[in-house]
Amino acid sequence: MALEHKMTDVNNRLKAKKFSSEVMHEGRGKSFFSKFTSTKGDNVIWVRDDLKAAGDGVVYPFIRSLEGAGVTGKTRLIGNEETLQQHEIYMDCGVLRHAVASYAQDQAWIPWDLDKEAREALITWYADKLDQLLMKALTTNNTNVLYAPNASGAWATAESQITSGHKLTVDVLSGLKAVLDSSYKIFQHVKVSEFGNKKYAIGLFHPDVINDLRKDPDWKTIQKDAAERGTTNPLFSGAEGYVHGTVCWSYDKVPVTLTGAGGIPVYHNVILGEKSAIHAVKEKMKPISQDDDYGEVKGKGVRSIEGLNKVTIEDREKSKRTDFGVIKFVTAGSPAPATFKLFNI
Repeated sequence: MALEHKMTDVNNRLKAKKFSSEVMHEGRGKSFFSKFTSTKGDNVIWVRDDLKAAGDGVVYPFIRSLEGAGVTGKTRLIGNEETLQQHEIYMDCGVLRHAVASYAQDQAWIPWDLDKEAREALITWYADKLDQLLMKALTTNNTNVLYAPNASGAWATAESQITSGHKLTVDVLSGLKAVLDSSYKIFQHVKVSEFGNKKYAIGLFHPDVINDLRKDPDWKTIQKDAAERGTTNPLFSGAEGYVHGTVCWSYDKVPVTLTGAGGIPVYHNVILGEKSAIHAVKEKMKPISQDDDYGEVKGKGVRSIEGLNKVTIEDREKSKRTDFGVIKFVTAGSPAPATFKLFNI
């Protein structure tokens, strides 16, 4: 009997551990940003879950890509070497936890497994939480901000100048490409294996902003004439399309504020490159539980220690820190007509 009791305890602990690991693993996979995530630092989000450092935070070593051209032929290399540009990135980590409570009588009255439903609910919660935290980090206290131009080509310089004419168009994306190409010190394009290992900038635009882009006659022409055939076409990944090196995604969590001219909506879209943000996990998810009211109420949840934030590096020319791989792109947008909306929300 003692052996059976011990084996039951072991099985229960293993089951609980499996529960928490599945919530973390499947929650990451369900996150919108999962397609832009890598543990190698070669995508938009750099995930590190092998951290053992003491204290509340983690220091990351960050080395920027070499900028020099090198030498060819008989040109002497001595004197033309390049020094590694090393930076330290501090990531603050904190406790993240949540749980689902249920009554014993509920399980007796319904035909489905409440533990399984709790697992699915926590997976969805964790995925949404990651998306929420990442989007907030990527659009808060930005040092690199562009404001869309109007129909005459005049670029705005503040949110208060944004009018309904400051829309996203193919011509605007062409101007964006010129900006990105000249910003190699703070922006590196992402090599995406699913897209034939070609390098792209990742643009996250609110659906109202994408609505404007779709109305541009040049957009449809470019997508029709320039689209590649086969699975390396970014359209197969769910993207809206791509032009001038930027893959455009529609994302409804892009922040909207009433801060434009006359209080019109302003959309805080982002253009992302390699290592835009870091997701640091100091302690992977562990199961937590709580019984209350003599076992009538049972709580089952998860707990981890992690942190997410965008990457900032030291700008030695300006003696301050600047965002790396993140450019906020502020535009106007055109909401869908009310008659097209399925729900009044």
